[in-house]
Amino acid sequence: MLANADKTFREIWSKKAVRDRAKIIGKAASLMLEQKEKFARLATLEMGKRIAESRGEVELSASILKYYADNAETFLAPRPLKSIAGEAYIEYSPLGVLIGVQPWNYPYYQLARFAAPHLASGNVMLVKHAPGVPQCALAFEALFVEAGAPSGAYTNVFLSNDQVAKLINLLRWLVQFLAQKHAMGYRYREEAHRETWALAFSGRHRGPAFPGVPAW
Repeated sequence: MLANADKTFREIWSKKAVRDRAKIIGKAASLMLEQKEKFARLATLEMGKRIAESRGEVELSASILKYYADNAETFLAPRPLKSIAGEAYIEYSPLGVLIGVQPWNYPYYQLARFAAPHLASGNVMLVKHAPGVPQCALAFEALFVEAGAPSGAYTNVFLSNDQVAKLINLLRWLVQFLAQKHAMGYRYREEAHRETWALAFSGRHRGPAFPGVPAW
C-alpha cells in the first residue's frame, strides 16, 4: 500500500494541475451530497449519532470538500515577493505520502478537513480511521474512487496503533536513507522530518495548511 501510494504521488497525482485535482475533489463533494442518506445512515449505525445530526455532518463535510475544490488554485498560486535582488516568489509544493489517524466521533468531518487541502496540494494519503467506524471509512475512500481519483491517492488502511507506529518509522527510515544518498542530504533530511510527521490526529489540524484559511 505504501509503495502504491508513493508511485501514485510521484507519477500521477503530484504531476496533475491543481485545477484537475480540484475537479476530482469537487466531484467527491457533489457525490457525497447525492448520497447523503447512505453516508448518514452509516454514521448513525456505527457511532450512534441521531440521523439528523448525521445528515448535518455529511453536509458539512461535503461543504469542506467543495470549499477547497473551489479555492485551491487561488490558495496555491505562486505569490510574488518584493526583493531588491531580483525576481522572487513563494511556490507551494506537495510533500508526498501523508498518514492520517482519525477519531470516531466525527467520522466524515475529520476525514474531509484532512483530505481536502492535502489532496488539493498534490499529496496522497494513507488514512487509519477509528476501528468502530469501518463502513464509514470505506465509504469515504470509495467516494474518491468514484470521483475519479487514481488508486493510491486516498487509501483507507485497517491497522492497529502499533502497526501505524511501525509505518511511521518505516517512512522516516526510507526518506532519511534516500537523503543520505543525495548531494543535498541535509536539506532532504529536513524535508524527511516534515514529511514523516505531517500527520493528522484528533483535534486541530496539524499538517501543512493553506495560507489565510480559517480552521474548520
